Amino acid sequence: MALTHSHWYRYNKGHYVQLDKDHSEIFLVDCINELETGDFLKTCQATTTSTELAIESSFVRIDTTQQTQPHQQAVLMKPTATGTHDVKLTSTTQNGITIVKHFDVLCRK
Repeated sequence: MALTHSHWYRYNKGHYVQLDKDHSEIFLVDCINELETGDFLKTCQATTTSTELAIESSFVRIDTTQQTQPHQQAVLMKPTATGTHDVKLTSTTQNGITIVKHFDVLCRK
């Protein structure tokens, strides 16, 4: 599931997405507009300070309808309790640039 404008919610600390408790879901953050010509994402590392949000996997992804090189950060997450949980995605590009994205996950049920 790509994070389009309709999936982002805004609050006083920034942006967040919603997930159901004990339900895994993949979220994508597209970095295509932040990459220089010919550059691409090599790595993606997801972290959280929450003990109640499981980061099951993080990786780079290609949407072949837009580009032939990896340009999306992907994270598979599963909240184990209700509340707000922070996520940080850190990627390194082929040209050595670091791209960092922060957002929260709201688990209501």
